[in-house]
Amino acid sequence: MSTSYLTQAIGSIADRNFSFIDEDSTVAEAARKMRDKDTTSILVTKKGSADPLGIVTERDILYRVLAQDKDPFSTLLKDVMNYPLIFTDENSSIKDGICLMRNRYIRRLPIKKEGKVTGIVTLKRIVGNIPSQGIDLAEVELPKGRPGNEIICPYCQQKFEDRDKIPYHIDKVHLLNC
Repeated sequence: MSTSYLTQAIGSIADRNFSFIDEDSTVAEAARKMRDKDTTSILVTKKGSADPLGIVTERDILYRVLAQDKDPFSTLLKDVMNYPLIFTDENSSIKDGICLMRNRYIRRLPIKKEGKVTGIVTLKRIVGNIPSQGIDLAEVELPKGRPGNEIICPYCQQKFEDRDKIPYHIDKVHLLNC
């Protein structure tokens, strides 16, 4: 990763397409709103408040609702959302954002300016914005045990036969000391 990229303000790459929904809304209502806004997550607020307290993602809907045979038309967001939210300031560096996401085991980071949410940054968006790096996330996300497919490090293009070796390689060779 380029040093100048890592020192940029994280707000410069934030996705401004985000939505809010009340915690007493159903999962089905959130899914419709996410579809209509063409987004993969939605910030959840307390009734009557503009301040988000949690987040629900497509993955949450799949794993915490559908895979557990819960009814999306009766399950409330407050029962499946991720909380509390972790925020960063829009002037924080991209490096600081990466470190915060790694240390807190999160993939989405809401960005604030003067106390108000101005965007969301995802790990996918960070990787997708790395200049002069032709990174194909599909190469990293190939399923285990697919014979004949090499897994390629998105940073240095080193090839691996075993998908389980990539995280160790990336941590040891490429990732920041957070």
